[in-house]
Amino acid sequence: MKKSKILFSIVLFVVLCNDLHAQLKDVHKIINYLRHPKNDLVAVCAHRGYWRENNVPENSLAAIQRAVDVGIETIELDIKLSSDGVPVLSHDLTLGRCTNATLLHPRQGNNPPVKWFTSGDLQKLQLRDKRGVLTNQHLPTFEQAMDYIRNHTLSVVVVLDIKDQAATKACWEVVKRKQNAWGTPAYDWVIFKLNATIYGENPSTLENHLNLGQSHYLGNGSWSYYSRDFKYIPVFTTNMYNKLNCLQTYKNYRYKNYFVAVEVDFKQNNGIHSDIVNQANRDNKTLVCFNALPDAGGNRFWKADYSGTYRLQDIYYTAPGGSPRDTDDRRGSWQWLVSWKCRFITTDEPVNLINDYLKGQGKRNTNWYTRDWARVASESDTTIAEDQDVYMQETFTDTFTDSVSSTYTPAAVTDSLFIFPNPTDGILHTTIVQQKSGYAQFDLVDASGAPVYHTSIYLEDGLQDITVVDLKSAGVKAGIYLLQVTLPDSRKQILKRIVVR
Repeated sequence: MKKSKILFSIVLFVVLCNDLHAQLKDVHKIINYLRHPKNDLVAVCAHRGYWRENNVPENSLAAIQRAVDVGIETIELDIKLSSDGVPVLSHDLTLGRCTNATLLHPRQGNNPPVKWFTSGDLQKLQLRDKRGVLTNQHLPTFEQAMDYIRNHTLSVVVVLDIKDQAATKACWEVVKRKQNAWGTPAYDWVIFKLNATIYGENPSTLENHLNLGQSHYLGNGSWSYYSRDFKYIPVFTTNMYNKLNCLQTYKNYRYKNYFVAVEVDFKQNNGIHSDIVNQANRDNKTLVCFNALPDAGGNRFWKADYSGTYRLQDIYYTAPGGSPRDTDDRRGSWQWLVSWKCRFITTDEPVNLINDYLKGQGKRNTNWYTRDWARVASESDTTIAEDQDVYMQETFTDTFTDSVSSTYTPAAVTDSLFIFPNPTDGILHTTIVQQKSGYAQFDLVDASGAPVYHTSIYLEDGLQDITVVDLKSAGVKAGIYLLQVTLPDSRKQILKRIVVR
């Protein structure tokens, strides 16, 4: 009897541990958190995977595995294209630092570019670890990385660091047809992190290049649009200051369905891009930053083409005319990053960041990765930051006649819908929380009850941002309207008063 009890306890312990592990790796809830940050959690991303151990090269399958093993929720992988257009994992533009290319292909020189080789030749290369020692790891394609995550039952959010449109398109085509071991489509857990200059200020450039307006079949009679599936983090470096209107570019993307967070190379107090940092905080959007830790010894970093090293002060940016300019770079300090409300840190030292700093500062409440987000929205501080042109309208008033409002049934308290901006004269957005995936019906009616606009939008389970309608394109005139939202179960309805200026 005692042995049976011990065996039962062991089995129960293993089951509970496995269940807890699965909960902590719920990719949907990690994405939900990144879209709606909290003060007691800083998300962590393992830069190039977790490669600080011997025999574990950066951007390798082993680095992906080790990042998951040590409990990191997101990993960043760098993408380059082979000569035959296949996306592969490589931070550098060249192969001299991280592979044995010079040994296998001596005629190509000491440091040949990645783009000189086919994907087949690249996969034959062995990778070097942080000491420069060759390992049994080979340079993987992006598709091989996706397959590894599925075949080894890994649940993790992947952030792709891509530097051009061609590589972005190639990776997106891979993502659209991949899934993890639980059947979750890769577009639910892969984020594209792109320099804002790649697609510029107009979101339509990105949307058209990736065909995000295309619909696709989900099964069970349901369809969706890729604009709801794609996940995007624009990156603003200080040297972009005079290349585009950075603040306006951020504003153009912030309410897109595919927007997740914004990365800013914010280096010093009142530095370049302070305006984006301040606006993102008002918008309650997640701010991302790279924890700049030297990787070439001392205070030096390797150049992306392995042609030498540099110090952070060597790449300070000065705008034409001499102002603004970088005079410091404090991104190597965890305290500095957290002080300006960076809520998502990419670092080469994820374990040390968590154990040596974030936990002690009360910034590692990973319970947010397991929360019931519908309950969170009704019980916590899940709000949209108020601004002069952005605020939420939570209650329906008696502006409309009884004959209009009496035809609708209020939603259950576990569901929540925020409308912004309201009043509005442009694009109408919502943040919605609900517990069942499927199609919701959005109906805009005037004070007499006459229909003005209708659309059907596919909703995921949980918390999400949605673009409902471009009011100008739909021909909606100034006035007061009622927005009726019928949720996927066809019974719960939400009423919101909309003011169009």
